[in-house]
Amino acid sequence: VRELAHAADLEVGAMVYDGDTPGDARRAARDHARIVLSNPDMLHSGILPSHTRWAAAFQGLKYVVLDELHTYRGVFGSHMAHVIARLKRVAAFHGANPTFICATATIGNPREHAARLLGLEPQEIELVDRSGAPTTSRQLYVYNPPIVNEELGVRASALKHAVFMTEDLIRAKIPTIVFGQSRNSVEVMLKYLRDRASDVAGPEAIMAYRGGYLPETRRKVEQGLRDGNILCVVSTNALELGIDIGDLSAVVTVGYPGSIAATWQRFGRAGRRAEGSDDTSIALMVLQSGALDQYLGRNPEFLLEAGAEEARIDPTNVEILVQHLKCAAFELPFEITPPGDSVTRPTPASGEHYGPLGIAETRDALDYLESGGLVHAAGTRYHWAGDAFPASSVSLRNIGWDNFVIIDIATGKT
Repeated sequence: VRELAHAADLEVGAMVYDGDTPGDARRAARDHARIVLSNPDMLHSGILPSHTRWAAAFQGLKYVVLDELHTYRGVFGSHMAHVIARLKRVAAFHGANPTFICATATIGNPREHAARLLGLEPQEIELVDRSGAPTTSRQLYVYNPPIVNEELGVRASALKHAVFMTEDLIRAKIPTIVFGQSRNSVEVMLKYLRDRASDVAGPEAIMAYRGGYLPETRRKVEQGLRDGNILCVVSTNALELGIDIGDLSAVVTVGYPGSIAATWQRFGRAGRRAEGSDDTSIALMVLQSGALDQYLGRNPEFLLEAGAEEARIDPTNVEILVQHLKCAAFELPFEITPPGDSVTRPTPASGEHYGPLGIAETRDALDYLESGGLVHAAGTRYHWAGDAFPASSVSLRNIGWDNFVIIDIATGKT
């Protein structure tokens, strides 16, 4: 964003606001940034509950950009629909009505999914479905390791064969990204590759990237990829999307990641040079012994012929809805006039509704929270009355209300 602003000769303050942002930088983002880059978790538990500290930013809020829209599906997407509903509510309180801009790839229902996520009708969504991403031609290979146990149908290790093939790419000086299915497999492949290719690439040229690393370690790898100093990176799905990793020429993925969308997201990490380039990128999938992988081994054309899966969410899920209704009540009181009881001229409830609920349904839900002592009705208003900070106990990736700790009773360790 800063590079674009500089190229356009615009003085635009762009800052990151996430869990790694130090306190002084957070204050600067609140007070001075015109573009704030954040994530759903910080919006949910950091920005919205303390929106009064962001009053100036909300008053001038023009656009909300949601990148990687296809990741907001299932439980996470259902939570995200409520975070957006709360964001729109807070923005309206501060006098703003922002335009939402969504970017997605490899999704079967972009307009419908965006509408459901934003609480709109599909016809209210303007769909731009022509990709402008730079790309080169791509060669796709599906490799099935040989069978080592005919009776059980077990094949040779996909991980080891992926290492052998990646070693050849490293020796050919082809910038490569390798996707493993777990953190452990990433570390194992990293060690194998460093040992096998140590004569052509030092340890700084072959790196790993996954969740659990310190922020400075991840940033170092990201910068090394952009600068071209890293020849090969081994990653979990952490590098599937959202991070600029420069120009890579080959992708190796160990096993089918579980969906067509994720597969093409991985394959798309290579070959991002300018359109018209003579370069060709390589996408290689090394199959494991599982049923889905072996289906692709027999039917590799499925990868090209099958469309991307549709994203599904359910904002009406009661447990998710009630959790976010509490968060919304904490952020701002609700104002709802009860229905009139006149026999001759009965009037419906009027005022504010929340998310997918109608006005009457919102009032019923707030009455339910009042019965539990979480909100207090005063006239036509419902105020938060709970002691707890509700957003802190709501995970965007789970449905349940409770967190559990597993303890080994023999050692007392968690």
